[in-house]
Amino acid sequence: MRALPPVLVVDDEKNMRLSLGKVLKDEGYAVRALESAEEALALLSQEEFFMVITDARLGGMSGYEFLAKARAQRPDLPSLMITAYATPKLAVEAIKAGAYDYMTKPLDIHKLLIAFQNMARRREDAHKVRELQNRVKRGVIMASGSRVTAKDLELERDRSVVSPAGTTLRQAREHVEREVIEQALKRNSGKITSAAADLGISRPTLYELMEKLGISKERAHTNVNSH
Repeated sequence: MRALPPVLVVDDEKNMRLSLGKVLKDEGYAVRALESAEEALALLSQEEFFMVITDARLGGMSGYEFLAKARAQRPDLPSLMITAYATPKLAVEAIKAGAYDYMTKPLDIHKLLIAFQNMARRREDAHKVRELQNRVKRGVIMASGSRVTAKDLELERDRSVVSPAGTTLRQAREHVEREVIEQALKRNSGKITSAAADLGISRPTLYELMEKLGISKERAHTNVNSH
């Protein structure tokens, strides 16, 4: 797996910043820890980060407002909110603000690290999708005929991706879409709502894509159970 950018930790409690930083560094993650949301937003505009962890209550701007602004600035950056005051209403507000997950203090370190592992896998999957999309674009430009071939897509050297000769642009794009959706369904045990959240799309949109690509709900469950 590729080296990950740092994790951005935002908490106005020094002890929390230090303890979170130590746990993550011990697991091999690089960490940048800041005291305020204002500092964090300024840094987000300058540097790349793998993930953001923020407390719900900060001095000055709240964690909820910070996540909403961070999401507007970096839509693809996953975030996790922590709080000492857990209520269903606050959890909903955190998700609406853009949090990938919501955890209460004292933190369950095992659960925290699982969330990070899931984010690392999603990042790697997203990189592979972008790589395939770029190959399709290059293939369209470089194709010598009216059809895109495996050679045009540079797939002949990559045995991890199988594509038949004479693939059209539409077929290549649908192949990528189908792979991504089926992988998300597999990761989430065939659960449509969870898979949609994993992909960053709505449940109705996922249903539309599944119908377009011929992925039935029954097939999704079959693929999950066969692995």
